[in-house]
Amino acid sequence: MMANLTASFSNILAYGLTQIAGNPERNGWKWIFIFEGSLTVGYGVLCWFLVPALPHTAGKNKCLSAKEKAIVKRRLLADVGSFESSKVTWTVIGETLRPLHIWNV
Repeated sequence: MMANLTASFSNILAYGLTQIAGNPERNGWKWIFIFEGSLTVGYGVLCWFLVPALPHTAGKNKCLSAKEKAIVKRRLLADVGSFESSKVTWTVIGETLRPLHIWNV
C-alpha cells in the first residue's frame, strides 16, 4: 500500500522539486536527490536512536516484553547456530570453499 501511495505522489513531488532550480531542465534533478537523500539520512539517524539492536538493550526503553525478548533471543540463537563461537581461520575458509556445489560447477 505504501508503494502505491509513494508512486502516486512521486511524479508530483519530483516536478515540484525540479522547479526549485533556476534551470529545471539542467539542475532540477539535483534537488530530487538532495530532498530524498535528506529524508533517508534523517530516517536512518532516527532509527539509530529508537530501534534497539539486540533484545537485551531493549530493556531501557521498554519496547519489548519479557516474553517477546525471549522469543527474539531464541530466534537469534537459531539463526546464528554454532557459527558465532568459531573463529575464521584459513582452515575454516578452506572447508567452506571446498564443496563443488558452491562453485556451480
